[in-house]
Amino acid sequence: SPRGAGVAELIQEAAQTVPAGTALRFDSLPDEAVGPIVAGLSRAGIDPAVDPHSTTAVLALPPSFDEYLTSIGKKERHELRRKRRRYEGAAGPLRLVQATGKGEVFDQFVECHRRSPGDKGSFMNSRMVGFFGELIQLSGWQIDALVGGAGEVAAAAFSFEDDSGYYLYNSAYDPDLHHLSPGQVLLGALIEQGIERGRAVFDFLKGDETYKYRLGSTARQLYEIVAVT
Repeated sequence: SPRGAGVAELIQEAAQTVPAGTALRFDSLPDEAVGPIVAGLSRAGIDPAVDPHSTTAVLALPPSFDEYLTSIGKKERHELRRKRRRYEGAAGPLRLVQATGKGEVFDQFVECHRRSPGDKGSFMNSRMVGFFGELIQLSGWQIDALVGGAGEVAAAAFSFEDDSGYYLYNSAYDPDLHHLSPGQVLLGALIEQGIERGRAVFDFLKGDETYKYRLGSTARQLYEIVAVT
């Protein structure tokens, strides 16, 4: 999303440099990005249409992990703790590894995807591997992996992180460990880590999967802007 000062002016300039009749579409915009884009298009003599597009699930992080556990309620707190104990009982102490750039963790993340059942197993084709391979080499992008004693990846989160928050872009887990809920264990550990690092939000990004809301997130509306120059 366009951010910072001067966005309206940049949008105006860009809209005026493309040929007349060019279709423009901005999707997945948070509310604060809609105003500047609409303003810039309007200055360029364009009347854009703005419509609800999707939602993102955002978890506001409290000062401590204990406060977070209290906030999600007794049932979900019990489940989060139970799954972690079960995982550690079978796989040993919880251990997180953070990786940037291509390497063994990236390769294992891809392999977890490809071994997944259903549509998820076909998602990580060669084109997508190339796309994720480019992302992981950019500043701020990382893979946080839940690993076993030999460094094998049980679950991995492909994310972007800055001083304000943690943004979960994609994830995968070892299907052979499904009975140990490694994905849920990893999410709990990452939320705890985000709180320890002083992050303000844990953003699950687009999608209305139930687990996101069980972990305490709330829906945030996203918008789409469509226009023709």
